[in-house]
Amino acid sequence: MDVVPIVSEAIEAAPSEASDSCAGGVMLTVELRDGIIKKAEYYFSDENLLTDEFLMKIVKKNKQAFFSCAEKLV
Repeated sequence: MDVVPIVSEAIEAAPSEASDSCAGGVMLTVELRDGIIKKAEYYFSDENLLTDEFLMKIVKKNKQAFFSCAEKLV
């Protein structure tokens, strides 16, 4: 399944290599970044919303069907 990223230019322009201060020694490669973006896009997709009761509950709280990214998702 091809996914067209819907992300800000800031994320797209982010360097693909991590600095020495990255947490746990994990290096953000292009593949890892793309995987994270793909998972986030699916999680917030209409397809997933139909089956995700927790996310649906959050979205239904707002008349415009939006929620704050600061909303606690854990």
